Amino acid sequence: MKYFFSLLLLGVLGGMFSTEVYSFDYSFKVDPSFTTTDNVNSEKTNKDSDRISTINTYAEANDGTNRFRIKLKASRYKTFDENDSNYLEANYRYRHQKNQDYVFAVFAERYPNVQTIDLDTSSNNNGFFVQGNFSNQMNQKVLGYFNTQFTYKNYYDQLDRTDYTPEAFLGLEFSPNSFLQVIPEFNAAINSSKEDYYDSKKYGLSIMLLLLPTDSLEFSLSYNFQKTLYGDRPFTLIRNGRSTLEDEEEDQKTLDFGATVYVSDIMFVSGKYSIIEVTSNNTSNDYETKNFKMSLGFRF
Repeated sequence: MKYFFSLLLLGVLGGMFSTEVYSFDYSFKVDPSFTTTDNVNSEKTNKDSDRISTINTYAEANDGTNRFRIKLKASRYKTFDENDSNYLEANYRYRHQKNQDYVFAVFAERYPNVQTIDLDTSSNNNGFFVQGNFSNQMNQKVLGYFNTQFTYKNYYDQLDRTDYTPEAFLGLEFSPNSFLQVIPEFNAAINSSKEDYYDSKKYGLSIMLLLLPTDSLEFSLSYNFQKTLYGDRPFTLIRNGRSTLEDEEEDQKTLDFGATVYVSDIMFVSGKYSIIEVTSNNTSNDYETKNFKMSLGFRF
């Protein structure tokens, strides 16, 4: 895997900095963001707040058909620094047609401050994913799309933790006028792991409203419902005075409010407030989190 990652990385750099003349456009983007959360560890009680600083950068070369991209993301937590992470990705996208493209990427993620790994701890991993993205302009106001992805992720510090995740997204982009866009979406995923604890099936629905009063101002409102069925997380449930063994199920509801101001062609400022509520048939895992995120974007 590490050799393949190196080859793709060299291919991206070679395509971007070759002295030969190609019809590539080159760009570099930096997105610093700052998030405050009232429940960093997703606890039902004894919630802990934290502040997270994240820098998300990428460099790419794009000729319309072929796109090479290197992405780097680094997150730092002010208090709970065991959540600090560094993420590196190199990907290639091939646009077969205007409404059809394919992506292949390799990635590596590191958690530099994790001391002890247990079942619910994020840990070092690497892997790859492949995507297929398809769309159809049904009429002037409606665009339909179907996206599918398969991810292989190896948590090499955890014995028997390798995950295989196929997932799919089906949605519509409905634009009744130039000021409003409505985006409903259905998604589904299956995670299969060598460690049964992580086996799960997920499905969900979301809807997003985009308000575009001017070319430089955008407001968003979105609601997402996600159902997760765990394959091997049994717990004892007391029902009518009798104890039964149940597999855990989880519902997550997320409400987002956002606004973006495009200051210029190369800069934007955005803010988003999120309320996340998780309920489970294993009530000890219920929790609620409120987050506020402020982002800046610079594109060159």
